Amino acid sequence: GRKMYLRVYQGRPKPDRIEERDGCHWFYYSCSEDQLFFYFRKFEGGTFFIQEAESLRKRLLAVHTGAIADLQRKTEGGAEDGNL
Repeated sequence: GRKMYLRVYQGRPKPDRIEERDGCHWFYYSCSEDQLFFYFRKFEGGTFFIQEAESLRKRLLAVHTGAIADLQRKTEGGAEDGNL
């Protein structure tokens, strides 16, 4: 997650503070949920965790779940359509 955070700077919201606990970085934001959504949807699932704002967590889960379902559908259907 931290590597991705350092790499993807376009649209990155400014954190209010960053804490390091038990080898993990905790970022605190006071920006809009949409700003966080559009930034973190670029990240691979499992590289970050949304502690609060369950609605944001659900939106991001839906994006990643949908991407997995699309990939499985295309893989099962073969690559004949050129969309893989």
